[in-house]
Parts: sequence; C-alpha cells; structure tokens
Amino acid sequence: MIIIYRMLTAQISGFSVRQYLDFLWAMTEREFKARYKRAVFGLSWVVINPLLQMFIIGVIFSFFINIPNYFLFLFSGLLPWQFFSLSLSKATPSIVNERALLQKAKFPIESIPLSIILSNFFNMIVSLSLFLVILAIFKIIPIPQI
Repeated sequence: MIIIYRMLTAQISGFSVRQYLDFLWAMTEREFKARYKRAVFGLSWVVINPLLQMFIIGVIFSFFINIPNYFLFLFSGLLPWQFFSLSLSKATPSIVNERALLQKAKFPIESIPLSIILSNFFNMIVSLSLFLVILAIFKIIPIPQI
C-alpha cells in the first residue's frame, strides 16, 4: 500500500513518477532477461516450465487422487502459488544481493523487489494465457463454486 501511495505522488525519492516508471521497467526487463539468459531453451522456458510442472505433478498425483480434469485443477492452483513463492523467495534477498548497485547509483530502493515481482507477474500472465488456451481446447467454462 505504501508503494502504491508513493508511486501516485509527484516525487518519489527525488524522482518524477515518469522517471521512476522508466527505471522500474528497465529493472524488470533486466531481471527477466537475466533469468532466461543461460537457459537451454531460452525464452521458451516461460511456456515449457508450467507445462512440464503440470504434467509431472499431475501424472504422479493422478494415481492417488481421482478428480475429473485433475491437470486443469492442478494448473489453476499452481499458477498463483508459483507466482507467490517465486516472488517471495527472490524478492526477499534482492536488496542485499544488489548492494553494489545501491552504492553506485541513487534510485528508489523499493524498485529492486518490485521489478522482481513484476517479472514474475509477466511469467504468470503468460502461463495464465496458456491455461485459458487449454481451457478453450477442452471446452471447459470455469464456473465459480463454493
């Protein structure tokens, strides 16, 4: 809530909102590129990773759990969990890991963990669009139930 309030004010740590958003975008892009820079499949890993996770975990647990469309049920729960766990595990030590950058330049400190969260959010959006495509292929309309 504090970050949102600070972003809406005219000045953020001496920066204008436009400068802050440009810097935040550059940091998010840097984080995203660094994550897939040395991966074997490169950027396609954004799509392959959730599919492999869903398939492997789904095959293992389908022997124990008898739920119709279990893979879709699993994928719908894996998406927010993966976003939350990756964001928390990477954003927590991010300020300590970027201490050299903090000593060299003056910028809002909250932009470091926020850029990691935005990078993970982009991954979740790609996975969510993949999930919606899978739902359309199987002709399943999600209905909220309690």
